[in-house]
Amino acid sequence: MLKFSQFLITLPLLALPLAALGAKPALAETVGFERALELLAKSVVVDNKCNVLTVSERDELSNYVAKAEVAAAERTTVAVTRSALSAGQSQGRAETCGEEASREVKQTLTAARDAINAAEQDDGSASEPTQTVATPAPRGSLSAYGRIIETYYVERRCTFLSRRKMNSFYKSVVRIHQAVVSEFGKPAVSKVMKSAEARSNYQRCNGAGEARVKAGSAQVANL
Repeated sequence: MLKFSQFLITLPLLALPLAALGAKPALAETVGFERALELLAKSVVVDNKCNVLTVSERDELSNYVAKAEVAAAERTTVAVTRSALSAGQSQGRAETCGEEASREVKQTLTAARDAINAAEQDDGSASEPTQTVATPAPRGSLSAYGRIIETYYVERRCTFLSRRKMNSFYKSVVRIHQAVVSEFGKPAVSKVMKSAEARSNYQRCNGAGEARVKAGSAQVANL
């Protein structure tokens, strides 16, 4: 299990803007990403089971997991990322509710918040790597991408899809993200992602939200 002091080191790397993650990582760094993902996934499960966080904090943590998933796939592979998330979820299900578990969840949220805020502040200074991506950007360019990533944020918070459909949706989001970054550049895509995240928080986890996620994920599969 990842020590919290190690998590504080690995999470800032995980939180870097996706377009800045162009270099092939060292093995130690990749392993750090996997461990950080495990702890994030574990915290979500423990919070749902033990009711540690407020509603707004729970939504915030879900958004961080969504960001971390896509960022990790840029450094490792989709299969490794999903495996790390699954391992974290298993750890969460085995955790016993109590003071220690609650403290870890709250520390994880604070570390994620600080790391991602710091990464976003440094976004403007990061150099943009050259990328070669065969997948074309989705129709409607950045506006279409904004709707896709917004739907993804809603799904990560509300979890409407089955595991199989979520895995498929996630792979499509990673593929499309790489394409729009290649075509439009990091600053433009980062701006769209921030707006999409803010809009996603207004969507409730109800029947309308479920219909939106299922329709959106099905549409993305055909792009």
